[in-house]
Amino acid sequence: MFEVLTIACGVVLLYTYAAYPLLLWVVSRFFRERRPGLRSGEDGPGEMEPVVSILVAAYNEERCIVRRLKNLGELDYPMERLQILVGSDGSTDETVALARAVSMPCPVEILDHPQRRGKASVLNDLARTARGEILAFTDANTRWKPGALRRLVHHFSYPTTGGVTGRLVLVPRDDEERIERDYWGWENEVKRLESRLGTTLGATGAIYAIRACLWRALPTDRPLMDDFVTGCRVVMAGKRLVFEPEAVARESTSSSLPLELVRKRRIFVANFRGLPLLWGLPWRPLPAWIFVSRKLLRWTTPLWLAGLALGSLGCPRTWPGLAALGIQAVLYGAALAYAAVGRSGKRAAFLLPAYYFVRLQWELLAGFVEALFSRPSAIWERSDREGESGLGHRTGQEPGENGASPSSTARGGRLARPGGDPPHRVADTVTDAGNPPRNLAAHSKSRPTIVLPEARSQGASGGLRGPLRQ
Repeated sequence: MFEVLTIACGVVLLYTYAAYPLLLWVVSRFFRERRPGLRSGEDGPGEMEPVVSILVAAYNEERCIVRRLKNLGELDYPMERLQILVGSDGSTDETVALARAVSMPCPVEILDHPQRRGKASVLNDLARTARGEILAFTDANTRWKPGALRRLVHHFSYPTTGGVTGRLVLVPRDDEERIERDYWGWENEVKRLESRLGTTLGATGAIYAIRACLWRALPTDRPLMDDFVTGCRVVMAGKRLVFEPEAVARESTSSSLPLELVRKRRIFVANFRGLPLLWGLPWRPLPAWIFVSRKLLRWTTPLWLAGLALGSLGCPRTWPGLAALGIQAVLYGAALAYAAVGRSGKRAAFLLPAYYFVRLQWELLAGFVEALFSRPSAIWERSDREGESGLGHRTGQEPGENGASPSSTARGGRLARPGGDPPHRVADTVTDAGNPPRNLAAHSKSRPTIVLPEARSQGASGGLRGPLRQ
C-alpha cells in the first residue's frame, strides 16, 4: 500500500511540473498558431480599431499613477477611440489629484469613491461606465509597450475570440527576486502553448482585454482574483482566451522575496474563494484538462507532497521509497540550507529554487486553511509592488503647467493642455454607485468625481459600442 501511494503521488507531481508542459509542447507542434492582422510587426488586412475602454483600479497609487496615465497616452492606438477609466477605491493620498492633473490626448474619467470597498466593486462600477466594445484591464503600477493594445485588439477579428491576455515581464530589484521573474517566464510559456491548442485559462491582471458583451459583474462579498475569474468566464461562455506574447507589460517585483510570498498567500486565498464561480469549466474537455493540470493539481501539491513523504517512509527499502526519500532529502535540505544562509551566502543562489518551491507550498497550504476556515475581507491590501516607471519615484508628482504643482492645478479645476490648447474641464456631475448625479460644487474633492477632457466630443463621433471593424 505504501509503495502504491509513493508511486501515485510521485507520478502526479511529475506530471504537474514536468510532463504537462512537455506534453503541451509536443501536442502544440501539430497546431498552427493563429495570429491575425499583425505579422512581423506590420499591419495586415485584418487590422481593426474598435473603441476600447481601459479600466484602472487604484488605491493610494500616488507614486505611479501619473506615469501610468502618461504611458497609456503613448499607446500606438487612435486616441479618439480610447476611453480611460480610473477608479479610486477610497485613496487617502494624492492619487486622485495627481490623476486629474495629467494632460491626456484621450478621454479620461476618474471615479473617486470616498470609502474602500474592494477592487471588485471598483471594476464593476468602471465596467458600467465603459462605452467601449472592448474592455481592457490593467494595474496602476504597470507599464505597457506602445504596441501592446493593438496586439491585444487584433485577435478580436476572430469571432471565436472572447478575450486576450498579454505577457507580464517582471523587473527584479535584486538577485533574489529573479526567481519570481523566472517563474513568470515559465508561466508565460505554458500559457502560450495552451493558447496554441485553442485557449488558455485565467488572464494576467496587468494586461488583458475582453469583449464588453462578455463582462459579468464580480461578486463583492469575498476576496477574488478578478483576472482569473473573468478569464475563465470568457471560456465558460464558449469563447477562446488567447495569449499574445507581444502584448508586453512590465512591472517590478516586490521589495523582498518574503513579502512576495506573503502576497502569494493572499492570491491563493482569493483563488480558493473564487472556485464556486467556475463550475462550468469541467464540462468543456480542453478547459477542463488545462484547469486540472495547471491549476487544480498545483493547488493540491502540498497534499501530494505529504502523501509522497508518508508513502516513502512506509516503504524505505523499496526502490520507489528509496528514490522518493532521496529526492525529498535533497529538496528539503536545500530549502533549509537557503533559509539558514540566505543572502549572506555568496554561493547560495543555486539553493533558491528549492527554497522558493517549498515556501510556495507552505503559503499555498496556509491560504487553503484560511480560505476554508475564515471569512477573509474582500478588500485587497495594497502590495508594495511598484511599476518599473515608479522605481525611486516616491511621490509621483511632476511639475504642472507654468511650474504649478499638480495638486494645486487639479484643485483649480482647469488642466492646461500642452501647446496652448483649451484646458480640460471638470464635469459638473459626480458619479456615486446607485446615486443620481449631483452638483460638483456642493461636494468636497473626496466625493466621487469624473474628470473629462474636451476630446470627449471627438470620441463620441467615432461611434461607441458599434460593430467591430474588420
